Amino acid sequence: MMAALLLCSSATRSARSPRSQESLKQNLAAKPDPVSTIAKKVLNAIRNKDTNSLSALVGPEGISLGIDSDPMSAARFKKDLLQKGSAYCVIFGPCGNLNGSPGDSSLRALLIKQPITFQVQSVDDFPDVRDVAVKSANNPNEEVFTLTFQYVKGAWTLIHIDYL
Repeated sequence: MMAALLLCSSATRSARSPRSQESLKQNLAAKPDPVSTIAKKVLNAIRNKDTNSLSALVGPEGISLGIDSDPMSAARFKKDLLQKGSAYCVIFGPCGNLNGSPGDSSLRALLIKQPITFQVQSVDDFPDVRDVAVKSANNPNEEVFTLTFQYVKGAWTLIHIDYL
């Protein structure tokens, strides 16, 4: 008799009306994607020259910038931002022009001069990694730069910024 009651009770709990199933789907769809959320935080930190917020989004294993730079630890990245080193110049600029060309080509300058959109993309063979393609809203085929995030110890962290 007790077993029959338990079976009945669990069957009743799992049966949902079509209306409640639709409500559940809408609630799930309304939850923001965690990678989109952290990407927005990174973009806001860059726009606002917020070195503390940006360095807090980098995981303990560090970050790399561009295609030919060595990865740097999170501590070194934070120090570089605070001392306005090379990472600071690339991200926030301007830091003096070595080649004498005018203008600011920092990532911040690229974000400020145009409206942007971004798209979260999976990375083949790496289920815990996502690329976020930051694109011009005026020309969605024009990629401004790419952010790469990795899921580490229960959180998404920024591990790479790729730019041209």
